[in-house]
Amino acid sequence: MQSKPTDGSGFTKETSDSEVISSAKDSSAKKVFPQPSPPLYLSSRGLTIALVFMILTPVCLVAAAVTMFPTLDQRELPVSILLDGYHYPEEVQASVDAFNAKKGEVLEPFLTVRNDGDEPLSSLFVTVNKRFVFHASEPLAPGDTRDFYLSRLQEPDGSMFWPNLYDVRRVIVKARLPSKKQAIFQADWASLVTKAAANPDTGEPVDESVEPTLGSDSDTVL
Repeated sequence: MQSKPTDGSGFTKETSDSEVISSAKDSSAKKVFPQPSPPLYLSSRGLTIALVFMILTPVCLVAAAVTMFPTLDQRELPVSILLDGYHYPEEVQASVDAFNAKKGEVLEPFLTVRNDGDEPLSSLFVTVNKRFVFHASEPLAPGDTRDFYLSRLQEPDGSMFWPNLYDVRRVIVKARLPSKKQAIFQADWASLVTKAAANPDTGEPVDESVEPTLGSDSDTVL
């Protein structure tokens, strides 16, 4: 039990109300309240930097947009498609069955793109059926060819193109020209096969009464 303070004579010292109030005033007078921070001011140098940043930001965004989304050249992309490496889905499925029976290898059909122009092509995109895409970043020199295996084409969500299940209905080739513009070549599969079956010497289509087939002795060119 805590004893009350005394005045030295052994008697309890009584504290008056005025002393209590005075003590409370003294303690409150000693409290320090936080002062508000001084306002921030932008210097002339900081203002200049901010203005330069505001001006350069949209310019950089436009430059990035031009780089990522090049303008379209109205001329058709000067490429040909060689079909010698293509196999129909039933042929691929037959090779899969033979492989499972340990009687052969699985066929890997591909489309070959040839640069028929006089300038190199860069950033090639091959799209099949408007969904499955493959991108080749290496430039394609004039006269050179590049094979695009159908099994490597993918949709944006990562779904693969299965050559033993899917028919090729349309092919689109995009590439960037040295002028930084983008050109496009596109054709449906019927026209590809018809032109591929044309006479390689005259370029004339074959008799329509005869079902077009893919040649084997010479390049089949679109």
